[in-house]
Amino acid sequence: MKIYVGKRGRIIIVLVILFASLIIAFSRSNIIDVIKSPSKIIYGCQPEEAENLFEKLTFSSKFTLEYVTQNLKDALKFVDKNEFNINENNLYYKTTDDNISILLKTSKEDLSKLKSKFKTLSDLNLKSERMIRNVEEFFIEDLKIKINDEENYKKTINAKIRSSRNPTDLGEYHEKLCEQNEILSLLKCELDNREKRKDYILTKINISKVFIKTSSLTKAIETFMKTFILGVVVTSALLILCNFIIAGLLKLFSLIGIRSSRLSSRYGGKYGGYGGKYGGYGSYGGYGKKIVKRKYKDKSESESDDSESDEKSKSEE
Repeated sequence: MKIYVGKRGRIIIVLVILFASLIIAFSRSNIIDVIKSPSKIIYGCQPEEAENLFEKLTFSSKFTLEYVTQNLKDALKFVDKNEFNINENNLYYKTTDDNISILLKTSKEDLSKLKSKFKTLSDLNLKSERMIRNVEEFFIEDLKIKINDEENYKKTINAKIRSSRNPTDLGEYHEKLCEQNEILSLLKCELDNREKRKDYILTKINISKVFIKTSSLTKAIETFMKTFILGVVVTSALLILCNFIIAGLLKLFSLIGIRSSRLSSRYGGKYGGYGGKYGGYGSYGGYGKKIVKRKYKDKSESESDDSESDEKSKSEE
């Protein structure tokens, strides 16, 4: 059993196949991106934990040095030679296949020496450097103000203890005094740590490997053509397979007695629909009707025939 598709339907199917194959070919080959940007620069990725730690730590100043290189092995040898990974001022050190990240606590003099050392590497190019100043000073001033307020509150508690005679109130005041001493101890310890760090600079050194990816237009065109042809073949094969499946189902339905109205009108003529073999127009069995043709004459002609017949009858008499 065949499925009949008109000329217009076949054209639509061909256009759908070509359109779908073109979409697949463009998406797989990336030919448009290759034409727009023949080459692309890719940098190594800095660890997220290094950036988070740099933002979290508080120093009087923060400084970032970002370098790029195509030869990361020489940069790694330089870092190992200067013992950045075992330096007592080292706060973070990590190397990957495409990145070296270092966090150091340095003085201003050490920072100048550090920058001079990195300039000796010929394959190392400075991408950017940035200084964030006086970050710690704001926190130190805030801490001093807070400690002063807590000291005043402590004096207030001591005054209430000296003036109070109620044992219950004295117990509560002593508990508050203990809590206040703990708060002051923590604040003073934090202030001391920040005072020690205010003369240092938190330095972040980031060395990334740079990849220059050159896109080949010839390869993109080749991929496009292969994908397009493969898409046409695969889509056509799927349509043919669907055709066989639908035809098989229709054949199965006809065998079990299920027919659509279109099938009944198309294939029912054999038994009377088209009047062919079994009594359509009476070729077999005399079931057909005999067609009788009748001729009608004009009135004038009939009257002339009647007059001629009367004259003939008179002559005979």
